[in-house]
Amino acid sequence: MASLSIYCPGIFPHRLTNNEMLEIGVLRSTAAVERRRVSENWTTFRSNSSTGIVGNLFYDTNGQNFLIRGIRLLSALGIAGLTFQGAASWNHSRQTTLPL
Repeated sequence: MASLSIYCPGIFPHRLTNNEMLEIGVLRSTAAVERRRVSENWTTFRSNSSTGIVGNLFYDTNGQNFLIRGIRLLSALGIAGLTFQGAASWNHSRQTTLPL
């Protein structure tokens, strides 16, 4: 099967900006804590769809912008030759614009 691809000058590429801040703390060489703050800005998110009627005909559209924020925490503790690790994360995303 052949697929049809048509270029439209109004379609813009998406952009993803990812900023992370990392902090690592070591306590008495047996424990470590890692914290990260994450901020992502995703602009003109692209979405594509299939008509489902005419074979492999797809169309792309410009989408909305998203802002994603999060925190990640990792800890490790070494006791008597064993290492115990724990991790947690929290993410929040929100749509900042309507689709074009």
